[in-house]
Amino acid sequence: MTTRPGRPSTDPAVPRPAASDPAAQQRAWNATARAYAADGPVHRLFEEQARLRPHAVAVRWAGGALSFAELDRLANRLAWALRDQGVGPETPVGIRVPRGPLLAVAVYGVLKAGGCYVPVEPALPAERAHTLLAEAGVRLLVGTAGEDGWPAPPQVRTVPADAPVPDHRELRSPEPGTGADSTAYVVFTSGSTGRPNGVAVAHRSLHNLFAWCRRTHGFGPHDLGLSVTSLGFDLSVFDLLGLPAYGAGVYVADDAQRCDPELLLDVLLREPVTYWNSAPTTLAHLAPLLGGHRGAAGTGHLRLVYLSGDYTPLTLPDEVRSVFTGATIVSLGGATEATVWSNWFEVGAVDPAWRSIPYGRPIDNAQYWVVDEDLRPCPVGVPGDLLIGGDVLALGYHRQPELTRQRFVPDTLGPDPRGRLYRTGDRASFGSDGVLTFLGRVDGQVKIRGARVELAEVEHRLRGHAGVKDVVALARPDRDGERALVVYVVPAPGCRPTVRELRRHVAAALPDYMVPAAVVFVDGFPATANGKLDRAALPWPARTGSTHVLGVPG
Repeated sequence: MTTRPGRPSTDPAVPRPAASDPAAQQRAWNATARAYAADGPVHRLFEEQARLRPHAVAVRWAGGALSFAELDRLANRLAWALRDQGVGPETPVGIRVPRGPLLAVAVYGVLKAGGCYVPVEPALPAERAHTLLAEAGVRLLVGTAGEDGWPAPPQVRTVPADAPVPDHRELRSPEPGTGADSTAYVVFTSGSTGRPNGVAVAHRSLHNLFAWCRRTHGFGPHDLGLSVTSLGFDLSVFDLLGLPAYGAGVYVADDAQRCDPELLLDVLLREPVTYWNSAPTTLAHLAPLLGGHRGAAGTGHLRLVYLSGDYTPLTLPDEVRSVFTGATIVSLGGATEATVWSNWFEVGAVDPAWRSIPYGRPIDNAQYWVVDEDLRPCPVGVPGDLLIGGDVLALGYHRQPELTRQRFVPDTLGPDPRGRLYRTGDRASFGSDGVLTFLGRVDGQVKIRGARVELAEVEHRLRGHAGVKDVVALARPDRDGERALVVYVVPAPGCRPTVRELRRHVAAALPDYMVPAAVVFVDGFPATANGKLDRAALPWPARTGSTHVLGVPG
């Protein structure tokens, strides 16, 4: 079951307000209200599935599987151990466990105990891990016996997620003492001041998201998702909490599989995976391997691909659909501060005129506003600052009330006078059909030789060259300390464009200050641990015309 956004404005189901009133236009496009159940904490949905289908598989991994009943019992065991350590409503509990079934045990165990979970990855540097624990106020950490990685600081006690000692209480769940408006998790994002910001998300906005996902894309017991993102990246929230909430299973890829596209593709083909969820770069690493599997066994299972967290290469949807012919590709966006995803666009035929995949429309109970500097809604086609409102918003920044007040402001535009708006720091514009186009960060414009340059515009122009598969543009410091426009080009298969022809291609359509000072060829784009494009890992300084093999997977 799918519902396609971005219908033409001639469709009577799409509101068509007067074009002369931007505020009325945006109000109509933001008429997303839909009732949803929000009965208590979200893990209660999983507990209901454990009661209805106890023997169905909830979690798979390379070494085995756990049924819903087994996962429920192990999570109860951990929850009681945490209760014995004083965990209750609003208690932050760190999670540091290796990838595998214990990820699910830890998440559900913390929520069942009434706490909120705080992911702190085992692979983090010790200083960063200790900073996150301190910022979140964590005093208890769910870990495993004898694991490698950073040591827990002295003031933090560790509770093992793999405790072998049974507990007679594990056959029943603790009463969590939490409700829909309690904190479910705290995920950290990078702060502009160098201090990490912990985004606190309540159960209520998760209920709204899960209900929209199920209504729109029909998740249920017939589905198996492939989890490839780290617990510290909020895409994992839907894998571990959303899928089991409706009886679906999840295969948790281990670190070896996540880092090796061949192993990951093997899982995708061998297991009955119906749903993929990642940043585009992770899936793009598999793309070079797909061609040899057209019509092969296992290519008929995948029905749905969610891509989010970064720009999706325009070639990727068709590369995926050429092998997984039954897959629907969905691009999603939003912010960590707006509960994983809050807008979406189902990708059909890729329009050659697109600079990027359209941002799409808001999901249920979300409002997206494009405004000028005085917070007045912008007319169609006019870029502005992007604000998000509605039930999708996070509670705020954990233990940072002043920052919360700065970023989450009173809603003067939406239907709820008590509502809030989140200042995303992004730029966007509305099309005449109400579909949003993402235009980058407010700070994504750079100055080159005194002129403002939109890096996405340079990238779009170069993607139109037949010899270019993909490109990333960056402003890099040159030898004199000035900013130079540098483009990193992945050549199309069998092509070797020259620096001169690529610069001439840009110069034919853009001003001279937007012509790259350096063109650097790479075999692919590196990814961060979260699967996003790792711009900092692209080589610099680098000689123009040079070729760099980065060892990118795939």
